[in-house]
Amino acid sequence: MKWHSRPKTGDVRVRDKFLLFPKTIDGETRWMERAKWVEHYGQNGGNVIGRCYIPTYGWEPSVWGEVDSKPAYYLPITPPPPPPRGGSGVPLSLHEQLRAAMKREAEVAKNVDEAIAKMRK
Repeated sequence: MKWHSRPKTGDVRVRDKFLLFPKTIDGETRWMERAKWVEHYGQNGGNVIGRCYIPTYGWEPSVWGEVDSKPAYYLPITPPPPPPRGGSGVPLSLHEQLRAAMKREAEVAKNVDEAIAKMRK
């Protein structure tokens, strides 16, 4: 039996599969061929239940090809900071938490973009 650790926001992996169904990344569609592409793990939506926002996470394809021909765990991606708290240590309001989460997502996207830019060089 295999046990896998859960991915963290900002993790990157390289997928290598035969594309039985069409797959489009950055406007380029590939189909019926063996292909490699890079995926990053992050927030890709969420649900609002009552007054609570519950984010959903998943793997999103980024670019076709490999990143420096190395496995994903070699990529230097910085983890996101812990959720911010108010001056007295009390958790921030829902609006402020959402704003902080959007800021963290922008930082992760920037890190992924930098990794992709290094790959394309």
